[in-house]
Amino acid sequence: MFLRETVIVGSILTIILSFIIEFIFGIIGIRLWELSILMGFILAGIYVGYNVGGNILKYGATAGMLTGIIGTFFIGLVSITLYWFKYGAMPSPASLIVFFIIRAAVYGITTSIGSIIGVIIKSRKSRKYSHS
Repeated sequence: MFLRETVIVGSILTIILSFIIEFIFGIIGIRLWELSILMGFILAGIYVGYNVGGNILKYGATAGMLTGIIGTFFIGLVSITLYWFKYGAMPSPASLIVFFIIRAAVYGITTSIGSIIGVIIKSRKSRKYSHS
């Protein structure tokens, strides 16, 4: 149950962090939508890996992959909606399928990397406190 709740929170956190990073980049003058999304996925992965993974790398990476796939679905819906508002038409079904498959793989791997970082941070903190 805790895994499912953390993955859902991590997916929502991905969207929030991506938009915050994009807003900050916009103020600075950087227009890189994909970079802000990747950074949002990495930060959400760190959150999920830290909370779910504990000291077990397998759980953190699995939670990160799930967060990446679910987050891809949410980001994909936002991207398709923005595309529809901008161009007045939906992209072709084939391009949508390719869009979701490629994005799910890239963001899933990115979030897994972030989760591994979160697990490493958590295990270092727990080792530091256990030796004190």
